[in-house]
Amino acid sequence: MQIQKISCHHIQIPLRIQFAQANQNALSSNSIIVCIQTKERSIGFGESCPRTYVTGEDISSVLDCLAKWEGELENLVFSSLEDIEKWTSEQLDKGIGPAAVCAIELALLDAWSWEYQRDLAEELGAGITSSEVQYSGVLPQGNWGKLGPIVKQLNFSSWKFKAYGTVAPNLHRIREMKALIGSTTPIRMDANAGWSLAMAREQISKALTLGVTSFEQPLASGEDNEARQLVQAFGSQASIMADESLCTYADAMRLIENGACNHFSLKLSKNGGLFNTLKIYRLAQANGIRCQLSAHYGETSILTAAGLLFAMIAPELTACEGALGTMLLKEDLTSCPLMVDKDGTIDAPALPFMGWPVAVDQRRLLQYSKLKLQKQAVAIAIEA
Repeated sequence: MQIQKISCHHIQIPLRIQFAQANQNALSSNSIIVCIQTKERSIGFGESCPRTYVTGEDISSVLDCLAKWEGELENLVFSSLEDIEKWTSEQLDKGIGPAAVCAIELALLDAWSWEYQRDLAEELGAGITSSEVQYSGVLPQGNWGKLGPIVKQLNFSSWKFKAYGTVAPNLHRIREMKALIGSTTPIRMDANAGWSLAMAREQISKALTLGVTSFEQPLASGEDNEARQLVQAFGSQASIMADESLCTYADAMRLIENGACNHFSLKLSKNGGLFNTLKIYRLAQANGIRCQLSAHYGETSILTAAGLLFAMIAPELTACEGALGTMLLKEDLTSCPLMVDKDGTIDAPALPFMGWPVAVDQRRLLQYSKLKLQKQAVAIAIEA
């Protein structure tokens, strides 16, 4: 197949509630959508969520990177999934941003699957079905009067909340949540790199007394020595999880070697797409590091589908986040969003992965596009 057109869209969709955390407050989503159209009329969609505070990428840098790939893509041949994996791995090895790589990789996977009529779940060895994936709730910072009713309506088997920089409001939030979801429902805290070492020690010590045993990115990226001290002090009782400090495979190796965490938070966009995230996951398994699949706020059904596929391939996850669809977004890019029900499950036991199992509405794609770049007639020889 030959790719005739690549369209890149900067998407901003209003959120139903403000999504606030230690390093970001947002009223809308902020994604890149890549659409590949082949000579045989196959269509592939990819998505990523550039976050400067995570991978150093922003919307402009990702769009610039996608534009620079045009000449290179003209000479590539993708006859198998291995060819896609090889190309994305080469880009990451060059130091190209994970979000940029993710957007193209997911679009290539989608287009490849439709072009050759291959089910991605079957081809990649998914061990469980979509209905067996249990999702966790994620609660932003904010007024409990607005957030409490949301929590009350949902029966997720576990929850994570975005932590504050001081102890008192976090302890108050834990008690508020437990009053609604019960004392046995697991709760995780995500500091988003917002604590000092001294504050992390105090926060973790106090939260442990209330039964919270998971703490995501308590310290700033690069503070491996301090993070190791947290693992040494609390690792037998709690998960000290790496998120913003874990973007590349090299990051994963460094964190393991330094003993700077005992848990990984994985995201397809920040970890460079499906294949590289699987590579990091397998490294973690080999070294006794547990993993959860996290999500960026405002992901559309495209990234939800890719994340769901990852969870079906990598079943040993402690939690799976995302798939909130129009619970968080005012509108998704598909008229039938791929999203969880009130119990945190996707009711689709035989969901096909002939491409992503979502139909993107082109009208909505254009409606929410803030910037659109088209690369016409990009000749990519992709042989069957």
